[in-house]
Amino acid sequence: MQQKKHSKRLIIPIFINHKGCKHRCIFCNQKSAVEHSISSLDEIPNIINSYISTQINKFRRINPKYKKVQIAFYGGSFTCLTFDMMERYFEMAISYIKKGIVDSIRISTRPDCINEDVLNFLKEFKVETIELGCESFDDNVLNILKRGHSVNDIIDSSNLIKKRNFELALQLMIGVPGETKKTHENNFLYLKKIKPVFLRIFPLIVLKNTELEKLYYNGKFKPLKLNEAIEILCKYFKFCEENGIKIIQMGLHYSDHLLKNYVAGPLHPSLKDLVIKQIMSKGDISQ
Repeated sequence: MQQKKHSKRLIIPIFINHKGCKHRCIFCNQKSAVEHSISSLDEIPNIINSYISTQINKFRRINPKYKKVQIAFYGGSFTCLTFDMMERYFEMAISYIKKGIVDSIRISTRPDCINEDVLNFLKEFKVETIELGCESFDDNVLNILKRGHSVNDIIDSSNLIKKRNFELALQLMIGVPGETKKTHENNFLYLKKIKPVFLRIFPLIVLKNTELEKLYYNGKFKPLKLNEAIEILCKYFKFCEENGIKIIQMGLHYSDHLLKNYVAGPLHPSLKDLVIKQIMSKGDISQ
């Protein structure tokens, strides 16, 4: 079944690094990956106003196809926060929705922090898109990464989100410890069953001040080479094209801040372009 097309949207990202996180995964250090994380709720209006006055209005003049605007809370496990705390974040955004400046809200969270009560609450505050940090559909990989949730948690929460008519986005990793050919087979199997609207996929890189960094220097973890990552990503790209899933990101956002905290792994400023170029060179997709 062909998924309905979604109008292009612009995102106003607000990073709440590690807020609500129940576990520290072995690969994770949000402070190393993202430079600008809020330390106070009072910063939110300034971020929104800045994006609207500069990037949003400028982008719409260049490309009027971008009609919708979302405020996105990234970097933490949003629905693991208390309801009172979530509401405080939402209150900072909801006035822009009431004024017609912003259309909806987007949040990222963990699969084990989704239930009916949470989804009822999110509906009240115009949340349209929920991104689940899944990382893998392999329980062994999830255990090694110290995710603290299971594949069944991903499946149950994804089904519940779709049942309640939220847009579902999933986030996966490749090149993770414990990964096998079967890991990718499972990922494709469950992606086809769940069929999220969007997918973000990240080749695992080693960042400073993480448990993974220690494993890397101790010779217990070897990241993918760039060409290896591209080969795997080509398979995911073609799979998603065939199954109506839109890949909205490949690899972490490339920045000077990220480079300062980078240790090893397949990092590139235009990873998705390299993947598309590789596929086109083999004649698998048309330009």
